[in-house]
Amino acid sequence: MKLALIAPTNQLHWCTFSTGGMQMALAHKVMTEPQYAEFYKQRSLGGDFIIMDNGVAEQSQLTPAELMIAGRLCGATEYVLPDVINDTERTLDLGYASAPDMGGGPLMVVPQGQTFESWTLCASELVGLPSAATIGLSKYCPVPRRELLEWLGMRGWYKRYGIHLLGTAEPSITHKLVWDYPWIRSMDTAAPVAYGLMERYLSSPKHAGLRWDALPADRHESEVILANIAQLRRWCNAHDS
Repeated sequence: MKLALIAPTNQLHWCTFSTGGMQMALAHKVMTEPQYAEFYKQRSLGGDFIIMDNGVAEQSQLTPAELMIAGRLCGATEYVLPDVINDTERTLDLGYASAPDMGGGPLMVVPQGQTFESWTLCASELVGLPSAATIGLSKYCPVPRRELLEWLGMRGWYKRYGIHLLGTAEPSITHKLVWDYPWIRSMDTAAPVAYGLMERYLSSPKHAGLRWDALPADRHESEVILANIAQLRRWCNAHDS
């Protein structure tokens, strides 16, 4: 599996530890911080696969036109189709309305729903979009991701679409999904950096969110971040190739 690491703008060097050339660029940062956009543009020119996030998780949802601009700024390879967290009907309406304006390139669709039935209905509809290439599983979905992965596996959809885990709500258990479902293509996460900046290891039971205004890591924090990256790579069987 490939890991796309996320870090504050002043510490983007941690993202060079992402594996398999996988990167996740956050929409609101690309549009407001030239240094951030340029980092990913250079990674793209070097051959990295850049996922252009849509901003919904950061409450900064971009319009399709804005997403296309952001994608050009950072050299995006794949775009996350706009969605509405936990709302099947609005996600479908927004997806159908947005897809025609997304340039025809590969899309990551993100099914949403409050229940297993509504999520699977949403997924079944979204993969019918002509440009659907990847299915993203949100960490905010109230349905356990294991149930969703089991459903996707039973249908063999991983053979037709990339499967991506959007974030790691609980890093110490997310890796179990990767071992049980080795066909997961990729996952993005800020956890190694977020935890490290608070001098916590990933095994810590206390959650740590990423501080975008954090000062650059000092020597000890850097050591913890590196240890966290190494731990996550082992947990997720993530390699550079």
